[in-house]
Amino acid sequence: MQVSGRCEPTTGIDPFMSLVAQVMGQDPYASAKRVFWVVDNGASHRGKQAADRLSAAFP
Repeated sequence: MQVSGRCEPTTGIDPFMSLVAQVMGQDPYASAKRVFWVVDNGASHRGKQAADRLSAAFP
């Protein structure tokens, strides 16, 4: 298991998606069949809209 992170001046969808892009752009995640994300209950990564956004960006 590897923990990744980054510091951003604000929270929100764009900073969260930047982190996801950073992680998903490198192996083993880029070539994995499935990647599981464990996140807190922040609005930028909560609910169906967030799941749909992630699925669309990283099928």
